[in-house]
Amino acid sequence: MIHPGNMSTVLIPPSKATVLEAFGDQLTVHLSGADTQGKYALFTSISQPGGGPPPHSHANEDELFMVMDGHAEFYSGGAWHAAPVGTAVFTPRGVVHSFRTAGTTPLRLLVQTTPAGFEVF
Repeated sequence: MIHPGNMSTVLIPPSKATVLEAFGDQLTVHLSGADTQGKYALFTSISQPGGGPPPHSHANEDELFMVMDGHAEFYSGGAWHAAPVGTAVFTPRGVVHSFRTAGTTPLRLLVQTTPAGFEVF
């Protein structure tokens, strides 16, 4: 981690990333609130087939997703929607949402929350 002086470029090598488990998914925290002065957090989520969190909302964070690998479905507006690789998804705070792995291979998502804080749940 490089934090020279006040806020500056922050480099977190893969070996320094924090790995968590939640709802059967593996979350790798690449940037935490501690790294971004609370501005946002960036992590990778890997879900096995059929995996993903239950529908939920966040009171404090907006959430952005990028589908990197696998077959994703996102819950929004009371229905599930297919989201192929390359799909970007934005969910504002307070909106009920979820995702699930719809295929037979793991789903890999790049996820950003703003502000930070979600990564310490």
